[in-house]
Order: sequence, then C-alpha cells, then structure tokens
Amino acid sequence: PSNLDDLIYEMRLKGYTPILAHPERYIYLHDDFNRYKNLKEMDLLFQINLVSTVGYYNSDIKTVVHKLIRGGMVDFVGTDIHHISYIKALKKCFSQAIYKKFFKTNTILNNRLII
Repeated sequence: PSNLDDLIYEMRLKGYTPILAHPERYIYLHDDFNRYKNLKEMDLLFQINLVSTVGYYNSDIKTVVHKLIRGGMVDFVGTDIHHISYIKALKKCFSQAIYKKFFKTNTILNNRLII
C-alpha cells in the first residue's frame, strides 16, 4: 500500500514486530533496492521463500532474493509449498551454494518465537 511506512510505524507503536512475507515477490520494490533497506531500518522482518532462490517464480525474483540473502536481510525462511512442483523446486534449492549462505550472512529466527 502507498502508506506502508505509516502502517509499519503504527504497528511498531502498538508493540508488534511486522514480518513481510516473501518480500522478493513485491515487484514494485524491485526498481529501488534501497526501499528494502529502508524497510529493514524500520525494524521490519523479512521471510523469504526458498523456492524463490531457484527462480521458481522468475529470474527477477531470484535476483532480488539473492541480494537480500547476500545483504544479510533475511530473518525467516519459508517454503510456500502448495503442490508437488514446489517440492521439486525445494529439492533443487538445497544443492545451491546460496542455501548455505543463508546461515552465514543472516540471523535466521525460524526457531524462536517473536514476542
């Protein structure tokens, strides 16, 4: 939404920690990667989809998700598994070098509850 910054601010004021699901898939942010950085500076957490790393959706999304990973901007990892083709893409992800980079350049919070 056009008032995303205001919405995030209001959520933070109420004590919530907003999590943006699959930020790599928001095409309107692709033209200005600094927008992702600005969202992170607002303490917004990012959950990426593993299948995005192998180009499941398209090459632009793959490029952005790799930039997020290399930039240490990923907080949660999801699978977005809705049918068998996602599982095939997920298997491909585990053999990529970028998969190992998740844990070297990002603090993944999947194993803890955000309060």
